[in-house]
Amino acid sequence: MRRSLWAIGLCAGLSLAGLLVSGYLGFLHLALKRGDLLGGPLCGGLAGFVDCHAVIASRFGRFLGLPLAFWGILGYLATLNLSILAALDSRLREGALQVLALLSAIFLVVDLRLLGVMLAQIGRICFFCLGTYLVNALLLLVCKWGLARSWGLLFQGILTALRPFLPKPGAASGWAFWGVWLAGAMGVVSVHATAEFLTSAPGSPRERMRRHVLEAPRMEMNLTEPPVFGAAEAPIRIVEFVDFLCPSCQEAARFNKAILANYRDRVALWVRHFPLDEACNPQVQRSLHPGACRLAEAVECARRQGKFWP
Repeated sequence: MRRSLWAIGLCAGLSLAGLLVSGYLGFLHLALKRGDLLGGPLCGGLAGFVDCHAVIASRFGRFLGLPLAFWGILGYLATLNLSILAALDSRLREGALQVLALLSAIFLVVDLRLLGVMLAQIGRICFFCLGTYLVNALLLLVCKWGLARSWGLLFQGILTALRPFLPKPGAASGWAFWGVWLAGAMGVVSVHATAEFLTSAPGSPRERMRRHVLEAPRMEMNLTEPPVFGAAEAPIRIVEFVDFLCPSCQEAARFNKAILANYRDRVALWVRHFPLDEACNPQVQRSLHPGACRLAEAVECARRQGKFWP
């Protein structure tokens, strides 16, 4: 009895930890949609191998239209709810631990799939995502410890364990569980829907960019000279006109890694110089960034030595 109570308490603590990490990943997702790259060194390090933004923004970062971080919030809300109900009613503890073990096992199967996607498809990893994987593994181990069962018997009688948590007449625990979870699900979906509307509504930055791209005149461009990141024959070519003293260029360039990580076979980045310095650029009326031409010259020297991207 004492062991199961400790196990339930540990499961509640791990669920809270999972909620915090998933919530922070959801916050990073919303910030990314707004055009902000947050997260600090934990979201970008190890020579670019660690990149939370590339993982969050990938085409694998959603399921049924909802970001995976929000699914994580719903999952940990379920495990926290089960833990609280079991802590309040000792009759539910063994069954709750079995259901928690089942949920954490399902979470781990999904985690393994997502880890494979990160390594094979995206080529980047997310430390915060790995943190949720650790939480899920600990949840499973704690449940096994609390049940004092072998792995082979861990899910024996799982259907019986599920019954008290189903919404049926006379099952107060079932109605409490699903009522709280559905309320949380409605809140998460509402936040997601609001964010989607704000980023796609008329007048939003995304809509203005889309309209600008559709209305911009087309032009031919010689791409035999500039350096290219990615496969030169990629069907989609992004040409970046860069001024190395331009703060906006520096901010926008941070998104290149996330874009290229998710579309490595389809997108290539080409770079052309456009220093806002009349010392070498006749297209500008006055020097907005004096010295930008000298920087561009230095970068060209580096390119000729094969050191452009470093």
